[in-house]
Amino acid sequence: MSHPGASPLWESMWSKGLGKGEAFDVGSASGTLVRYLSRTPKLDLAQGAAALVPGCGRAYDALALASHGYSRVVALDLSSTAVNAAKEELKTAADTEAAARVEVCCGDFFSYQGQFDLIWDCTFLCALEPSVRAEWAKQQKSLLKPGGLLLTCIFPIVDKEGGPPCASSHRLAFWM
Repeated sequence: MSHPGASPLWESMWSKGLGKGEAFDVGSASGTLVRYLSRTPKLDLAQGAAALVPGCGRAYDALALASHGYSRVVALDLSSTAVNAAKEELKTAADTEAAARVEVCCGDFFSYQGQFDLIWDCTFLCALEPSVRAEWAKQQKSLLKPGGLLLTCIFPIVDKEGGPPCASSHRLAFWM
């Protein structure tokens, strides 16, 4: 269940017992996402809005989106160990109603199908080899409903070789 440019690093880190707050796991929803949601009206569940979080890790961000009123949030990760960690995290969520609206899936973003009102890409792009960035953009577009929103946190904005995380730039952000 992989794509060209996928790194075995992620499953390796998760399977070695990545703890909350270690490495790329910040232990809670992204501050960037939380600030964005605090500036937007909470959604009415009846609207039926759907969101996707690729590279979801423990699904902190997916839970934040569900708590904000998204009626369906897909938390997608290539790592089966991360998916299991996300499911365990959701079992302990204080907002059980929101947690029930999060669907945790193990799968490859590049072959995933669906239509979403919002895609939250928090440092998922930097986890991918630069050779698949055009495919990433094409897939993001195919997953968004007309008028949907791709919200992304670009990191790291540096000039370096290798990764992950792979380098990003202001130019890349404007290209998107």
